[in-house]
Parts: sequence; structure tokens; C-alpha cells
Amino acid sequence: MFYIYSPQGRIFSGTLEMLKKVESVSDSAKGEVRQEFMLQQEIEASVRQNMTPAETQEEEKPYQAPEGLITKYNQVLKSQGQREPVYHVYQVMSRPVISVTPDFSIERLFQTFEQYPYKLFPVVTGNQLIAAISRAQLYHLMLTNPEAAYRESTLAMLLDTGEQQVLTADPVTDIRRAARVMLEEKLEALPVVDSSGQVQGIISRTDILHCVVKDPPLSIWT
Repeated sequence: MFYIYSPQGRIFSGTLEMLKKVESVSDSAKGEVRQEFMLQQEIEASVRQNMTPAETQEEEKPYQAPEGLITKYNQVLKSQGQREPVYHVYQVMSRPVISVTPDFSIERLFQTFEQYPYKLFPVVTGNQLIAAISRAQLYHLMLTNPEAAYRESTLAMLLDTGEQQVLTADPVTDIRRAARVMLEEKLEALPVVDSSGQVQGIISRTDILHCVVKDPPLSIWT
């Protein structure tokens, strides 16, 4: 299962096959899908009360997939001709996650990237994903806008300059499907987000390679 998030909330939820169809539909059809999910997010936001600081690292503990969800997901893949074994994103993703918020200045964001080796940070507000910023994106912005004053601009200002969307994976997504999306979309990493919109981890190309090197019985490609 994959999701697409924007500053307005979740605008897509579906399988890899559905994702490919959405990428080929007209702008008007995309707008209708976006409006539907925005309405859903407004309803969910009105009852959501758990708000936690974005920079606080949660205690690292194994992710627990919802009971029965893995079985159901495997059954769907099997019905589509997917052969076992199926290994899931949550089994190899990196966590806890360092997140940033829209009020980060460009200078502070740069310092955060210098502090950590990560290639991508989720952008959250109220613990809900709204975007993502990569190291490559930041460096490009800084090279094309060298003025010192620009470093005081906030991430929110950057998000307002265009349509920002971030592709994410559900924790029980098949690793092979996540890898395929990363290759096709030329992504270094994918935020891993549960159905409520909370970031549970990040899976990178490095995580997948570690999976192959460290655990030979883990048959990713079958």
C-alpha cells in the first residue's frame, strides 16, 4: 500500500497498480481525488488530540503491525500471482525518525542535515506528515539562492512555492514493491507512514541492500 501526501493532507491511498493509474489520469480527475481526501483529513483532524513535538525522538522499539493486516495483505498479493515469501517494509525500515517542521529556517535545516547522515527528512505538523525534504533538494536551493537573507527563509515558504507531494509506503508494504517504486521514481528513500498519517520509519536503498547482505535467507527477488 502506498500513500501520497501534500501540505493539504493525504491525496492518494492505494496499491502499486492504482498508483500507476493515478499518475496517468487527467489533472481534473486528480483534483477530484485530492478534494475527497482533503475532506477526509479535515474530519480526522477535528477529532485528533495527540500532538507531540516533531524533533523528539520516540523510544526505539519494534513496530507492531495491526493484527490481521499482514495476513490480509499477503492474501491480496497471492491472489495477484505474487509468490511467497513476502517481506515487509517495517522489517527493514530505519527508526526512530528525525522529523522537521515547516517553521525550520533554511539555515537550521542545513545544520540538521550536517548533524545527521540521512538523505531525507519528513516534514510534519501536529505529528502528521505533510511533505519531505531531501539533502539534494536543499543543496540545490542553496546553490541557486546564495543570498544570506535566503537562509532565514522557512521551510513553509518553500512549500508554498509549488505543489509539494511526497510518496510514502505503508509499514506492511512488500519490500519488492517499495524497491520498484523507488527505482521507477528515482527516489533515495521512502517515508513509512501508517493509515493515520503518522511517520513510523524510513526505508532507503541502503536499508534494502543491508537486507540482502546481512540476511541471505531473505529472498527479496523471487
